Amino acid sequence: MLKVLEANGYQVDIPTFDCCGLPKYAHGNLDGARESAEAIVNVLSSPEYKELDIVTSCPSCSLSLTRHFSDLLGDD
Repeated sequence: MLKVLEANGYQVDIPTFDCCGLPKYAHGNLDGARESAEAIVNVLSSPEYKELDIVTSCPSCSLSLTRHFSDLLGDD
């Protein structure tokens, strides 16, 4: 995915954080999933990333970002 995006002229930055938390969420560990969500939101809402598009090649990470994070954090 990285090579395709860069070959099409996109500048790609890959932030560092842990798992999206979907495995924790799926197994009922809502506190752990919430911690994962908060960590990712903190990184992606920083001034460095706030105005950038978020792209993922992982369907489960995409699901977490678009559906579960708002449930876990109570915020869109």
